Amino acid sequence: MAQSLGYILAAIGPVFVGLLHDLTNDWVMPLVLLIVIACFILIFGYNAGRNRYV
Repeated sequence: MAQSLGYILAAIGPVFVGLLHDLTNDWVMPLVLLIVIACFILIFGYNAGRNRYV
């Protein structure tokens, strides 16, 4: 299930970033969005990689 969702997001992502670029006529907003997403991935990845008991 998670892999399917990942593939769907990977397919939609470039189209959404291109659409956002077309709507704003600038690269600032799409790049800010990608930086925000990268920060979330960093936080979730750090929390998932902690050495703790489940």
